[in-house]
Amino acid sequence: MHDATAVLLISSHPETVRHVGALLRQTHPKAAHLERAASLAEGFAALRRCPTRTVLFDLALPEGATAVAQLLARAPLAAVIALTQHDDPAEALAAGALEALPAARLDADALGRALRGAAALCAAHARVQDSEAFVRDVLRSLQGNA
Repeated sequence: MHDATAVLLISSHPETVRHVGALLRQTHPKAAHLERAASLAEGFAALRRCPTRTVLFDLALPEGATAVAQLLARAPLAAVIALTQHDDPAEALAAGALEALPAARLDADALGRALRGAAALCAAHARVQDSEAFVRDVLRSLQGNA
């Protein structure tokens, strides 16, 4: 099950971390959990522990937009939201980011909307997985009766 309030922020910029943390406390005051990774490698380690979460990825990191595809390859059930500085969000969106938000102008409404979208995406992923498991069970049952 996806926890929309379990957010992994991959950013090496302390100001971005402080800003996102404050906004997350505004949008989810009772249940916000923000885990920070200062690099893509740290982000991969965090995703191994919890692969179904929302990831906010700072495109200002050296890997840039190419990291979005890498994140989704390692955690296909994650919802990745790109935080842009001066970057063109098109590449991140093309790589599979759910949304691209301007980090400097990020507000509680935009973050809340993005997190709701991430939760909806992850819920859809969970329903697909449940449906696939059901079909596998039915097929096994039919094979056992044959």
